[in-house]
Amino acid sequence: MLTNQFTRISDYASSTGIKRKAISGFGRVGSLYDCCRDNILANDNRRISSQSYKMSGSVKCMVIHGHSEAGRNLLRTIDIENDLRLSLLLNLTRTIGIASVLTHPNPISENTRFLSYSWIARQEQISNDAIRNMKLADSIAPTRPATHLITGVDYGIDVLASRTICTAKKNNNTKLKGGLLHGAHVRYLQIKRDYHLEMKQLSNLLFDFRSGQIGISVVNNSLIDKNRTNSTYEFVRTVYDLEEKAIFISYLLNHNFSYFNAIDHNINNRDNENTIPTKIPKIGPHYRILCSDDTLNRNYRENFNQIRLRLQQEQQRDPSLRLIYADFSYSLYKVHNIHVLGSTNNENRPIQQPQSSFKKSSTFPEVHREERPPLKETPNATRSSLTDETINILLLGETGVGKSTFINAFINYLRFGTLEKAQSNTPSVLIPVSFTMTIGDHFEERTVKFGNVKDSNDEDFNHPGQSVTQHCKSYIFTLNHNEIPKNVKIRIIDTPGFGDTRGVGYDDRNMKHILQYINNLTHLNAICFLLKPNASRLNIFFRTYLTQLFSFIGPTVRDKILFCFTNARSTFYTPGNTAPLLKSMLAESSMGDISFTKKNTFSFDSESFRYLVALQNRIPFTLDEKREYELSWSTSAKEATRLIDYIRANHTSSPIRSGFQSMKQAQFEISSMIRPILETIRNILRNIILCKMNQSNISIELYPKHVLNPTAMCFTCHPPTINLSQFWITLDVPHQFKTKCNTCSCAAGRHAPIDYVLEYKSVGRSPTYHLNEMNEMLHRIYFASAELSLFLIHVACSTNDDLFILGFKQMIMNEEKMCAEQQSNKMNMQLVTELEKAQYEYEQRVRDVVSDRRTKTLANIYEKMREIRNYPQINEQMLAIERGQQAIMKQNEIVV
Repeated sequence: MLTNQFTRISDYASSTGIKRKAISGFGRVGSLYDCCRDNILANDNRRISSQSYKMSGSVKCMVIHGHSEAGRNLLRTIDIENDLRLSLLLNLTRTIGIASVLTHPNPISENTRFLSYSWIARQEQISNDAIRNMKLADSIAPTRPATHLITGVDYGIDVLASRTICTAKKNNNTKLKGGLLHGAHVRYLQIKRDYHLEMKQLSNLLFDFRSGQIGISVVNNSLIDKNRTNSTYEFVRTVYDLEEKAIFISYLLNHNFSYFNAIDHNINNRDNENTIPTKIPKIGPHYRILCSDDTLNRNYRENFNQIRLRLQQEQQRDPSLRLIYADFSYSLYKVHNIHVLGSTNNENRPIQQPQSSFKKSSTFPEVHREERPPLKETPNATRSSLTDETINILLLGETGVGKSTFINAFINYLRFGTLEKAQSNTPSVLIPVSFTMTIGDHFEERTVKFGNVKDSNDEDFNHPGQSVTQHCKSYIFTLNHNEIPKNVKIRIIDTPGFGDTRGVGYDDRNMKHILQYINNLTHLNAICFLLKPNASRLNIFFRTYLTQLFSFIGPTVRDKILFCFTNARSTFYTPGNTAPLLKSMLAESSMGDISFTKKNTFSFDSESFRYLVALQNRIPFTLDEKREYELSWSTSAKEATRLIDYIRANHTSSPIRSGFQSMKQAQFEISSMIRPILETIRNILRNIILCKMNQSNISIELYPKHVLNPTAMCFTCHPPTINLSQFWITLDVPHQFKTKCNTCSCAAGRHAPIDYVLEYKSVGRSPTYHLNEMNEMLHRIYFASAELSLFLIHVACSTNDDLFILGFKQMIMNEEKMCAEQQSNKMNMQLVTELEKAQYEYEQRVRDVVSDRRTKTLANIYEKMREIRNYPQINEQMLAIERGQQAIMKQNEIVV
């Protein structure tokens, strides 16, 4: 039995006829039905005349993924009506038959699949004449709460089967103790108890409404519970904080730090820096303890990373040194600055003892706690704090030219001047190596591997013709070559290759990614183009990359360009036939003043490094081959040293942002401003509405929070909502996203990248600005945004659409959806109206700017950008973006 049709027999019924999905085989034509509880009553024994029709055999079959939109709404997917779903969810109706999926014994995950099969064979129906002639209401006893009679039934097969693809189970039972985990578990148990209690209350509420005992206003008032909303929101935020802490701990472990939670070892406010080390188990005689908490790390990430890097460098000099991160986020002992405790060692570095908290360290900078970061922080303050001793080299080249192999070879050439020295030491492998060699008289193939290819999460070794390197990544190492000062650090930036076989669109995307990456550097010393000698042609994107670098960095870029040739042993360490092609391209592209001479051209042979790796895999070579590779190594090592000497002697470390105004930089900056501007407009409108509602003593504030990984927002998944000052607000739920979403199974096209997440607080004070000031501020923001948008469309030519208008439409759609989902939606409805007015006024400002015939220079655009950044709410969001970019950049950084 698939579906039932009903006719009303009670005044309490909500309509003259309803239709319900049959969740079990119970019931037939003539059975009584209670729509208040959605239950079939006992079958009636009266004989009722009916007609049966054979159907054509309609079949519906589908496979449902557990984490898809259909999987999260299974009852709706299998066509169970809204009223019946509500009855099932509130336990008014027993979950039997296909509805028993609600009590599925196992967690529904991305590995769960459901098979839904439905087939209608025949239909049985009571005739209309029979219905009119029946006097049902008089025959029903008052004790039987029937509201309807079943007048039609569809018969057939309705099956819902489930299966878990991966049967392997992991034991996730972990003892919850101490700190945030314990607090989260306690909140979860409390919410679980509240959930069961509220489900019972809502069930009674729904029954009373359906039976006519209460009106809709009583239902609406009961559903508005600020305490429940805030409690759920706090728990969701705790889960997010736990996820972020897990990422942070993994980050520490990857950088050789042990994690130590102070609360787990009874560190309290009676302890001091002498007693703290004694409570850390197996600490050893030689240690450094980095003491901090989440608030200090979040507000002063750059300072934390400086200290972390110094400690790692100290460990490199002394491998016996143990690095420990002590987390005081949940401890009664409060730290007021990021501080390092250390054992007494041969450096005689003393440990200072404070009276009640850590004192300032003489070695590491003190960082003070503040509630929020200062608003006047400049963009440069969040950039990499590299010293002048670091040489930054950007490595560019066509896909397949061997950039990753070159980086591995280059560092070994610098560290070991001869092949003999390299063989007697452990080779450095920054990037895992895997290649095929033929050996022996019968040319047998052997796969040579060095390093763990599985560790290269961001690399793609499976698609020839596509760039193996998927994202920019920095490799930092300290030189120990005899001819180069030991305090010099080299940062080589590996980049996705151009000439990707997937098309020009991927090359454009890669170039944009590269420019955004170097935009977060403090300085750039050299841009190295890696080529192969004896090329038959140069990739067209070689010229495009040069042009875009000129546009982004400025004319000084021409002095930083170097040319490196790999596999140059076959051309006697010369550029070969590539030289005339390169000269011709430079001359024809108005870039003839770029130097291409022996001074800035360097030739290498990566085969000698491959030989070294092959030896590690115990592949035999002849004596002649060994002598040839020894000579190749020696030549490449001299070229590597010459390259570093040339950069140090001729290339100053000029800052990326040295006052040069670049159209490409402006494009990136404006694009990142769009969301902060739109979110600021929406929040100003919220506070304007509050003022108009005589609630000027309350305001809603934005609290942007940077993300630690590439994240996106999913348009299909339903995020949680909160109610603040009578406004329903959708929370940002960041999804981990690279080439696909790792959080949900929704299509990649249903995601949009986000650079930060927003949190909201309702504060019991008047807004910073009066009503007239807020309206005037909006007017200025609309005008500046119009100029920036027209710049993107008509000058930078980076988009054909007005991204601000698209953003307004998206916000309006989101608020309208909120109004449809929430019963108490008066404030959100007003917000929709205000947003529509805002979009209209913005469009008018665009028309005003277009009608203004005065020429807008790049300097004018930069002035508008500075004007926008002067608004605190926008500036704070921009700072969160910059901090997030720095965090992601650090994660793609390997220090050797």
